[in-house]
Amino acid sequence: MMSGRFARLLIGALLVELIALAFVVMPRQDPVVQVADPGQEPISQISGLPPGATECEAVYPTIVTPFNAGARGTPMTSCPFVEQVRRAYSLRPAPLSAPQQMRVASPATGQWYDLVCAPTQKFVTCTGAVVAVIYLYNT
Repeated sequence: MMSGRFARLLIGALLVELIALAFVVMPRQDPVVQVADPGQEPISQISGLPPGATECEAVYPTIVTPFNAGARGTPMTSCPFVEQVRRAYSLRPAPLSAPQQMRVASPATGQWYDLVCAPTQKFVTCTGAVVAVIYLYNT
């Protein structure tokens, strides 16, 4: 019988493997840097997010802590899902200091997905749900 902690670690390791496999199997796509208007810097330069991050409109504008904005890192990640992840993250008791798992429902599919969220200095990256990549940050 596996302990709960070992099972969570095993699931996390499997999610990492699935993500790695997705990058191997998926066709290569050149990153797209979105620019709001010609005189404005790309979102990745403004927020420090990786190139290709696409900003999502806030569905929950009253949620401002710990992050007031979210972006998707893959075209397969929907903005409504990004906002659900941002909402779920805001309900956590304290900001993450190490990678942790979250379970979030997708408004697009109606299914629950397991994500691994890892903090960096300026934002949190959540991955999982096959090929989802979500960035949570402050504007």
